[in-house]
Amino acid sequence: MIEFNAILHPTDFSEISKYALPYAIEFAKKYNARLDILHVLELPYGAISLADEAMRSAQESLRALIPQKQREGIEIVPIIKRGKASEEIVKVATDRGTDLIVLATHGHSGLEHALLGSTAERVVRKAPCPVLTIRNPGRGIARS
Repeated sequence: MIEFNAILHPTDFSEISKYALPYAIEFAKKYNARLDILHVLELPYGAISLADEAMRSAQESLRALIPQKQREGIEIVPIIKRGKASEEIVKVATDRGTDLIVLATHGHSGLEHALLGSTAERVVRKAPCPVLTIRNPGRGIARS
């Protein structure tokens, strides 16, 4: 039987990332799993003066991400890391014994994908567990 005891939802606070959040919440409720919500600060080299403010802002955004009513019945752990998003997601998943990563993908293609790469793609390739990628708002089961 498949069991999920720890679910990781990385977020960049974008609309697509917010769209993927209900999937993570529902899996956590269904399996009575801990829900780790991760935000990675990707600050430019030498941006130390921005780090404290960025950290405070990220902490506030994580606290406000899930309304109190949706929090009922699940353990939610906010996590903030600094570094490259894909690397930190994989590291946190490994360190916290994550059983499932629920990750939004922006669906870049063509030149945009070649220039920006894909955090989701890198996570899928390196993750220590299954990864559920959510794309294309307006389709599927997610409801806010």
